[in-house]
Amino acid sequence: MSFSRSDFSAVVFKRMRKASTPRRYQLMLQILLIFVIRDMDPSVAKNILRLIWASIPDSIIIFPEIENALKNDLSLEEIKDIYNFYIEAVSIEAPKLSKPRTLKQLCRTMIRSRLCKNDLWLPSAINKLYIPLTLKGFLNLDD
Repeated sequence: MSFSRSDFSAVVFKRMRKASTPRRYQLMLQILLIFVIRDMDPSVAKNILRLIWASIPDSIIIFPEIENALKNDLSLEEIKDIYNFYIEAVSIEAPKLSKPRTLKQLCRTMIRSRLCKNDLWLPSAINKLYIPLTLKGFLNLDD
């Protein structure tokens, strides 16, 4: 399935906005944008999406959220393509219900957030920490 930017009009975005919270709307826009540009380099697009979702504490978007936001403008097959791209990129099983991220994920985002708030640049600040290499890799989103 191939989309272009022209497939998404202002009306589509207004409907999406009404169907979700501002934060979830922003996250779905990121998914859509990366999905649209994936044809340039699919592996890079998936890696971008993986890095975004590895660095935020938000719960995983579930299929009904995307379906509800896009059902008036895209076919079910197109919505499934978008969602499957997202799920594959973030390397998770498609959840049935929205649930909080793991404690491990929340800790990673909090540590990274605190480093940034203290004006420390990532990843160099992480590499200067006196912690095991495996933990540095995790904080640097290498997993």
